[in-house]
This record gives sequence, C-alpha cells and structure tokens, in this order.
Amino acid sequence: MRSASKQQVDQSYVHSLGEAIRFERDSLGYTQEGFAERIGFDRGYMGRVERGESNLTFGKLIIVLRALGAKPRDFFREIHLRGQPRDVSTDPSIKKENAQRENVSDMLGAALKLERHRFELTQEELAARVGKSRSYIISLECGHGNPTFTVLMQILEGLAIEPAEFFRHFPLPKRKRPPKPPA
Repeated sequence: MRSASKQQVDQSYVHSLGEAIRFERDSLGYTQEGFAERIGFDRGYMGRVERGESNLTFGKLIIVLRALGAKPRDFFREIHLRGQPRDVSTDPSIKKENAQRENVSDMLGAALKLERHRFELTQEELAARVGKSRSYIISLECGHGNPTFTVLMQILEGLAIEPAEFFRHFPLPKRKRPPKPPA
C-alpha cells in the first residue's frame, strides 16, 4: 500500500499540472467548455484535470499540449520534482528523431531509453528506483505504454531529471496562438 505522503506528492504533481493547463488555456482566451470541445474531451473531465482531481495519461497530456500550442520545455519549467528546482541541461535530445515518429508512445519510449542510457542505468535499476517492474519499463521503452502523469513523474524522479529537461525531446509546436475561439 502506498504511503499518505507519496499520495500527497503524486497529487501535488497532478494539481501543478492542472494549474498550468488552466493558466495556458485562459491566456489563449478559451473557456473550459470551448477548449474541451476543441480537443474532444468532456468539459467535466477537463474541469477535474484543471482542479488536479484527474490524472492525465501521457497520450492525453500530449493532446492538451498540442492544442495549447505549448512548447513542452517551457510549459514544464515551473513544474519540478521534489526538492530544489534545477537548471535544465543542454544535453543532446532526440527531438529530430521523434519528429519522424507518429505515435506518442513511441516518442515516450525513445526518450525514456535515451535518458536511462544517459544516466547509465539498467532497466532493472530504473525499475527499482521507480517501484515498477522491469517488464513495465521495457514496455514503455518499446512504445507500448501510456503512463499517467504521476507515474511519469515517478520515472523522472528515478532518473533525477526535471520535467522541462525531459520534455525537450518532444517535437510539439512552437509557442503560437491558435485561432481565436468562437464568440
């Protein structure tokens, strides 16, 4: 069973993500209902996400980031792992290779594998740090997974890599304004 403090940390990640999504959506002039309709989500679900009550999967997170026109590295600059915020490194990324991949699970797998190798960890070592099975890590690296945001944050904790640093691998659109929502 998970400890209450671990659940609080997970919830704080979900809450921070919800606040960031709400801020970006508001800055673009979308109502919650209009934005949810634009991306094909239920308005009630979007409300729970923004209040930090629902934990987005990685696939849904990418849909939201694309709809916001958010550059992931900038979007996650204010969401940090437990402890002190760190500067984002300038290590090489696989952004160009990921641009050729159509499936976001494949993009996630390639990024996780690159980071695991960068920190010279085996799949077993990362699995132990994260509290998941080796087969789960293998599945993600092979592009067969869609973890929730809190599981992704646990993996980033295991790698000791800030979200902004990790999301530099993803070729989402540069910051630009989508069309104005209908009045």
